[in-house]
Amino acid sequence: MNAPFQLPGAAPAPSIPALDPASAVHAAGRVRAAAAVVGAALLTAKVEGAIAVGIYDLGLETLQAESFIVS
Repeated sequence: MNAPFQLPGAAPAPSIPALDPASAVHAAGRVRAAAAVVGAALLTAKVEGAIAVGIYDLGLETLQAESFIVS
């Protein structure tokens, strides 16, 4: 295999270490976990902000009352 092109007098390019597949999987898992934490924090902030200004909608499927009688 031929060596990569290098300009005369230039420092050699640094070598890139091989990536261990297990390390890559572990790093990807940490990134997903961090994204989930950030996503949850953003959703919580959005809901709490909507509640604070009175525009939070519970949704059509949510019923609230002192009591229900189902027959």
